Amino acid sequence: MTTYRRREGRDAMAFAGRIGAPDHDPPADGVDRDPARIGAAFLVRGDLPLPDGCPVYALHPAGLDAAAVRLLTASDVVNSLAHNASTAN
Repeated sequence: MTTYRRREGRDAMAFAGRIGAPDHDPPADGVDRDPARIGAAFLVRGDLPLPDGCPVYALHPAGLDAAAVRLLTASDVVNSLAHNASTAN
């Protein structure tokens, strides 16, 4: 699992630019591996345990329970980033 956190002083667009890049954040003493601490998940496959109600975008969502998590579409992700970028300015 790779972790990305929005860094102090960074806007939403800078954060979005890091997602998928080698510039990710290291796990902090294993805390990031606790599924209950996941705020949102962006997955290739729906193959990780996620907390109930967790927003998740998965390219291949098979294996995710749509009744347990909040499935996001690609447009949901883009709109969220655009909204965060406009409110940060």
